[in-house]
Amino acid sequence: MEDEYLHGYDRLAAGPAAIGYVGYQYFGNKGRINFNIGLEFMAGFTQALRAYNFDTEQFNRPNRVDLLSGIRAGWSLPIYRKVDTGFHYY
Repeated sequence: MEDEYLHGYDRLAAGPAAIGYVGYQYFGNKGRINFNIGLEFMAGFTQALRAYNFDTEQFNRPNRVDLLSGIRAGWSLPIYRKVDTGFHYY
């Protein structure tokens, strides 16, 4: 692939994106079992920045919607400096 042909093989696109997350978070009473799990969705409202694809020999569509979904999981490990035994009023 030469320099003038490199742009015809990539699928460069740009545009705004939105992300959403729906999940569950659990905090244990003793502070050791803290986790979250949920579904994550992303939508990109993009447009192609290249006019033509050399590999498919077709023109690009002007606008498109790119969708991505997945599972997000995590475990939180709290680090405490000291045990707080007092009451705080605000």
